[in-house]
Amino acid sequence: DNTTSADQQELITALDLESKLIDLYQMVNPSVVHILVYTSLNDVAPLGSGSGFIYSDQGHIVTNNHVVEDGVEYEVVFSDGSRRRAEVIGTDLDSDLAVIKVDSIPESARAIGLGDSDQLQVGQLVIAIGNPFGEQGSMSLGIVSGLGRSLESQRQLDGTGGRYSLPQVIQTDAPINPGNSGGPLIDLAGQVVGVNSAIRSTTGVNSGVGFSIPVNAVTRIIPKLIEEGRYVYAYMGVQIQSLNL
Repeated sequence: DNTTSADQQELITALDLESKLIDLYQMVNPSVVHILVYTSLNDVAPLGSGSGFIYSDQGHIVTNNHVVEDGVEYEVVFSDGSRRRAEVIGTDLDSDLAVIKVDSIPESARAIGLGDSDQLQVGQLVIAIGNPFGEQGSMSLGIVSGLGRSLESQRQLDGTGGRYSLPQVIQTDAPINPGNSGGPLIDLAGQVVGVNSAIRSTTGVNSGVGFSIPVNAVTRIIPKLIEEGRYVYAYMGVQIQSLNL
């Protein structure tokens, strides 16, 4: 029966995807961390939190600038439950990227591989792993919904009224909610293709339109943040002024 054969093939395909996703989670989740942000040295409980992922075996962790910008102290919770104090190494307001560092990482954790966001295609399956609403190690599945989007920097350029916009931002319908910020967007090869950063919503929660910073920006900016603590952009602009003749 051709119908039965087609149904069986669909079931096999679904089971293959399910097995792939389970394997991906087990491989990648130990590289994803929960970042607790304290705004005072005397805080008993964190006043904010976000996500991040291990960038190097030396303890460097990538996250969003907006996750750490208001903090004074930081604690990183790994998937095995172990905790480490962290310090901010470098931040970049324009790309909304930051690097924090812990003295050591658990044996179960490792640096995660980085992909190439220039190779992404609309319709490609992607997964997000992070800590939405503090629920550690949550995984969501979606697709690349759009490419070539842009996100405006929160920095207002002095005296110009202009703003830097990060190009080539990835749009995804993989559910992203508060607490996912700074976590990785991952392809089915288990490599990071983006850093989950923002959502477009009228309610403050997921509406199916999320945005991830492209990983190619990470590979360009993060080494400078580690070495120098900041990233310097080259830019050219035009300023218009009225002349009284």
